[in-house]
Amino acid sequence: MLRNNSGQQIENEQAIFPLVSFDKAKKIFRCLGTGFFIHPTGWFITARHVVLDNSLNQYPMIMGVQSLQDGSHVNRIISLLGTHPTADIAIGALGIARDKMAKEVPYELAPMFNLSYKALNKGEEIIAFGYPKTLRTEEGSKDTFHFMGKWAKGKIEEYFPDGAFTVKNRCYQTSMPIEAGASGGPVFINNYAVGINSSGFDLFDGDEPLSFITPINLISEINIQLTHGMTTPISALVKKHFFKVAF
Repeated sequence: MLRNNSGQQIENEQAIFPLVSFDKAKKIFRCLGTGFFIHPTGWFITARHVVLDNSLNQYPMIMGVQSLQDGSHVNRIISLLGTHPTADIAIGALGIARDKMAKEVPYELAPMFNLSYKALNKGEEIIAFGYPKTLRTEEGSKDTFHFMGKWAKGKIEEYFPDGAFTVKNRCYQTSMPIEAGASGGPVFINNYAVGINSSGFDLFDGDEPLSFITPINLISEINIQLTHGMTTPISALVKKHFFKVAF
């Protein structure tokens, strides 16, 4: 069972998962960041910089590590992925599930979060979740990852319609700490996912945290190619209520 940094069981913890990549040629695993489910079949949201490298190339064989109800975990390779052309947000879907022996297994429907497209206000309290504390151990030729989720909290401080610092899209400055590995994780107000962790800064001891989150409604500016080859705007799926969104 996944727990937060205080050892407490996380409500809806199964809806948030780590994302990892495996380079077959180099035989190297890489921890990328965090994603979260927005549909029971495996649709998810994360940050664009989690799934694309600095040259805007997709990392090889990206997998979400889904936690099941019985406490076990399965790896699900991304089957669909759409990234925003400029903003730090991406949407996709996880495909088939494999156990720790890489054997294909049936996957269970995932818990999911509802989204809110409402504008955020200065002073509003926010909480977020991600996987910044990942331990990797090597046993012979086998790599084992130990994921521990961590909550963070803060307040909305300012809105930047044209971006700020390393975040080039419209975004919100917050007083919430965002650590490496937590990127792409959900940001909540009143149990709705309103944004994603985009960027945080390491400051001196005693300084108030400084970070930036990307609003969730930017997913509606993404087009995604489905398995049958047709490109579909996410805004059309939102209008059809494929995802649960509050306006």
